[in-house]
Order: sequence, then C-alpha cells, then structure tokens
Amino acid sequence: MLATLGQFRLALLVAWMLIVQLSAAWATPLELDSDAWEGSREVVDLARTELGAPRVIASERLVYEDLKAEDGVLIIHPESNLELDNLARFMTAGGRVIVLDDFGTSDDLLRYFGITRTALPRDPVEMLRQNPQLAVAEPAGQHVVTGNVERVILNHATGVAHPSLSPLLKVRGRDGTTTMVGLAGAVEKGRLLVIGDSSVAMNAMLRFPGNRELAKSLIRYATDDDHWGQRRGRLFIVSGRFKQVGNFGERSWSDELMHNLRTFLADLRRHGLSPAMRYGIALCMTTLVVGWVLLTAGRRYVGTRPRYARRIPTVLQGGLAGHAAVIAAPSTSRVLVLLELKAGLVEIVRSLLHSEELVTTGELLAQANARLELAEPTRIELGRVLEELTAIEQQVQRDPMRALVRDAEVVKLTNRVERLVSTLTGNG
Repeated sequence: MLATLGQFRLALLVAWMLIVQLSAAWATPLELDSDAWEGSREVVDLARTELGAPRVIASERLVYEDLKAEDGVLIIHPESNLELDNLARFMTAGGRVIVLDDFGTSDDLLRYFGITRTALPRDPVEMLRQNPQLAVAEPAGQHVVTGNVERVILNHATGVAHPSLSPLLKVRGRDGTTTMVGLAGAVEKGRLLVIGDSSVAMNAMLRFPGNRELAKSLIRYATDDDHWGQRRGRLFIVSGRFKQVGNFGERSWSDELMHNLRTFLADLRRHGLSPAMRYGIALCMTTLVVGWVLLTAGRRYVGTRPRYARRIPTVLQGGLAGHAAVIAAPSTSRVLVLLELKAGLVEIVRSLLHSEELVTTGELLAQANARLELAEPTRIELGRVLEELTAIEQQVQRDPMRALVRDAEVVKLTNRVERLVSTLTGNG
C-alpha cells in the first residue's frame, strides 16, 4: 500500500513538471504577465516603479476612446494590424507612441510615416559572444532617451531609416557602415519613437545595464512633459495580438472608409483570400463569362458601311449648316443660343451704322439712338433686349455653371429679336 502511494505521488510530481515545462514552451513571447526569460513582466514592473502603479495600464486591449492627449502607448512586438488612423490622430493631439518591433506587424505604421527597415551590418564592430545577431548598439546622437545609455545588447534586431527623424541608437559595422536601430520624431503635437528590436522589453535582456536604463528612459519619455504643457498622463502597454477597440476622437465617414480599406488590404496581404471569398469570386467570374458568351452567341451580326461611304453628320460640317446644327443640338446650352442672338442683333445694328469699330453695348445703343431714326417703341425695345442679353452674357462670364436659361425664356427673347430685326431692316 505504501509503495503504491509513493508511486502515485511520484507520478503526480512528474506530471506536474511536464505541465510546467509544456506551459513554458507554449507561452507566447513577450507576454506582459509572463516571468519566463522571454516574457515582459519585468518591463511592466519597471513602469509601475517609475510612474506609479495607477498610471500604468498593461492590458491585452487598447481602447482608443480611453486615451487622452497626455497619455503614452508602448507597443511591444505587435502581431495584429495596427490602427494607423487612430494612432496618427492620437499623436497629432499630443500623445506619444513607442514601438519596439523587429519582425512584427508594425511595417504598415512605419511606412505610414515614411520609415523603412534595413538590415544590420553582417559583421558588427561590437557583438555579444561573437554572435552578429547579438550586436551591440550605441547612442547615435543627443537625445533624452539615450542620455544615460552607453551600450544596448540587441537580439535579432532590424535597422530603421528615415531622412529627417532624430537618430537614437546605431550599430557600426567593421566595413565602415552604420545602421540606425532607433529613431524619434514629432507628429504635430505628439511624438513617435521606433526601435527595431522588441527584445528591449524582454525579461532576459533587461539584466544588461544599458538595456535596463534604456527601458527606464523609454517609460519616462512616454509621459514626459512637452513644450506645450505638462502631461503626467498614463502609460498603456500592449504586446502581441492585443485587441484594438473604439476610436480616438471623431472619425468622418471618409476616414472610416479609408480605415476599413487599409485594414482589408493589410489582411489580404498577410493572410490572402479566405476560402469563402475565393469561392464567391470564382462564382461571380463564371457567371460573368457564361453571361457574356450567351449574349455574344445570340447576337445577330449587323454589317456596317465603310467609313468613306458614311454620311458626315451636320454638326461636323463647316459653314452655316454646321454652325446651326451645333446651336440646335440638344446637348448645347440654351445660353449659347441667346449669345448668338445678341451677336446677330449687334452685327445688324453695326451694319446700319456703317461702323466697324468695336464698342460696348451701351456705346452702340447710344450711337443707334443718335444716328438712326428709330421710333420710340423700337428704341426702347432695342435697349431692353440688349440689356437683358448683356446681363445673361455677364452671368456666363462670372459663373458658367449657374448660367441657366429656361426654354420659355429663349423662345420669348428669340421672338422679340426677330421682331426687332424685321423693324430695323424694314421688313416688319
């Protein structure tokens, strides 16, 4: 009996050890609540020590509606599509975003701000254990984040490049090349800081003094005061496949449309079409092809005349007939008809005055009243018609899109012009 009980306890101990080992093996890298060597629990503890526990929110969800302009967001190795519009609006309002990522899904965010990834030197000047993947980075310029940092041990990092952002960390190669692994810059009132290595927040890497000092500086930088005022906000820390909920500020329907389109294209680029979508597209294409074949096969062939034997449309002909066809075309604006009437009426008055001088409508009317023996009704009607046609012409010059004339008005003015022409030429 005792032997059996001892064997049972031994079996339980072995099972417990296997469960612990399997859970450690299945643990997701850089989990915020993981104490494993590749977890990120220690960086969360550092943030709570530096800022105070109430100001640090480490979560699997980033609720954009909860963010304020004085807050900061630390994104560690994202594995889901980042909400570019929300993050951009957050930074524009004054927020700060820190991205620690090497091979995650932050590429869309980097491209959004013109940042490109580059490879590190194959043979770094400094490396840990003679391993080029464990290159040593050093400060690349004067910046508050790297002020107290001397050396940072990287772990399978990637370089980042931008022509105008401030350099933070660099890796020098023995061939004389230098690659940046950290950049920072302003986004309106906010800030964006990018480091091409997510292991900066890894428990095992924080045992190096430079890495730990860099993590502290990043935490402080996320909520430091800015030139526009005190911030003293909260620090939101997210990692891996964190969920993103809500919107920061108000988003217009066009922004919402562009956001959904970018999200769809990003999912399509990473995961391809789903089986249901592929089936739907194939079904639509098959239906279109079958429909086109049926319509084409059942269509009777109608012969066409050679081009040289076809009748030339009147509107394409020159001379008076072509001009009249253009004026009378249904697509021609009725305003053009009235302008033609005015031009014809002015030409008749000028021919009666035997004048080739180009004068304004008012001057022409004054000359007609002085030199032509016109009856009082004819003189008054001529002045009114020319005044109305001139007003329409001036409206066309100011705003052609709003110069609309009803058909009834065209008919009325045409009849008045015809009667005037008949009276002036002695045919009325």
